[in-house]
Amino acid sequence: MRDLFELLSNMNYYESDNGQGEGAGSDNDNNENQSQEDKPYKSFKDESEYLNTLKSERSKAKNDLMKELGISSVDEAKATFKKAGELEGELNTFKTKTSELEEQLTLTKNGVKDEYAEEALSLAKSKVGDDKDLSTALGEVIKKFPMMASKAQPNVNVGGDKGDNKDEETDQGKIKNHISKKRPWIQF
Repeated sequence: MRDLFELLSNMNYYESDNGQGEGAGSDNDNNENQSQEDKPYKSFKDESEYLNTLKSERSKAKNDLMKELGISSVDEAKATFKKAGELEGELNTFKTKTSELEEQLTLTKNGVKDEYAEEALSLAKSKVGDDKDLSTALGEVIKKFPMMASKAQPNVNVGGDKGDNKDEETDQGKIKNHISKKRPWIQF
């Protein structure tokens, strides 16, 4: 620390020669010296003055940073970061639970037997990519391993209509036509 203080004290000596010391006479040196003259060096009486100045500059920088971030105190910053960490943990837990529910729904929707759920899900996840979602991949797994699916696959439509009910409308239309031919007195 003493060496640093001596170095800074000696800077005052080099400041007094206005850059005309060693290597004087070069145009680049003159330009650099002129820009350095705009920023005078500060000399310190002793090490404690230097340390107090350093502490003051650090404090100003910290306060400027906190002001820029919109934080009034260090304790407030710590509390904010702690709360952000807690919220991130809760979000990750929510994402995990949501993902598990979506997987379970996809398994149910595709009629996978409970005893084969883990295996079917593992195989389907290995096939998931940018062009293939979990439901499509699970369909391919069931096609390859039909023993994983129950005989009658339930037709579950959760989350609204996705445009896949064209066959359903056609089937309903066929049924209505058939009933109206056999029993014309029934009105739909």
